[in-house]
Amino acid sequence: MKPFKKYRESKDVRKTTPNPNEIKSIISDSTKRFETFFNLKHNSEMTKYVFENLYESLRELSECIALTKGLKIYSHEITISFLLSQNILDESKAQIFNDFRKLRNQSKYYGKNISPEKLEESIKDIIKIKDILIKYLEENGQP
Repeated sequence: MKPFKKYRESKDVRKTTPNPNEIKSIISDSTKRFETFFNLKHNSEMTKYVFENLYESLRELSECIALTKGLKIYSHEITISFLLSQNILDESKAQIFNDFRKLRNQSKYYGKNISPEKLEESIKDIIKIKDILIKYLEENGQP
């Protein structure tokens, strides 16, 4: 993953005006998505979808943080790099989030299965990252 400053001028990062209603709506969607799929985590037939949607929930929260800074980022990898550049995630958490991104891509686009064991192993870190993102949003005036 490259440093965010290398992406800053790319077409995948655009300036925007923060829209509080949009941010609030995305946070609400993210929360509902997380709760819905987290409750299905013990259904072994759903592990692929649970993982993909828990990841998507993290990505949506990350998008909200970028939006509060007046940025619209069109790449998952760049979004993670942005969180690292803002010291919202440390190197370790950013790497874990990026590993989740890669696993989600393998699952979604290449049909790779996610085992119940891999999901269970990932849950603790997913929750930690989610809590960091929510805390940042709350400390910066978002619902």
